[in-house]
Amino acid sequence: MEDHDETRGALVRLLHLEGYAVVAMKDGEAALEYLKHGGPVALIVMDLQMPRLDGWLLRTRLLEDPTLARIPVVVFSARAAGNLPEITYVSKNDPGALLQLIELQSRARPAPAR
Repeated sequence: MEDHDETRGALVRLLHLEGYAVVAMKDGEAALEYLKHGGPVALIVMDLQMPRLDGWLLRTRLLEDPTLARIPVVVFSARAAGNLPEITYVSKNDPGALLQLIELQSRARPAPAR
């Protein structure tokens, strides 16, 4: 999830080049609706500062649902994540670290059922 179109587009292109399937969302509210309706997701990569439903509130909502709470979350943001529970933080200045985390997560978890 990333509200800036250029950043979201660049991240999607980077992940596609690495062979990952990507579902891109502009904000946390759209992502939460997608997830609640059973959209298959192995990992959530999200910014913190987004319109309508920011990353802090989205994480709270995900943790309220036992199924969604199990999805690993990587915060990819220019702003530190603070005390968000059960997340991994990566600075937007380090996309290489993001790719490493995604690779580790993809090895650690089976692909979601479709």
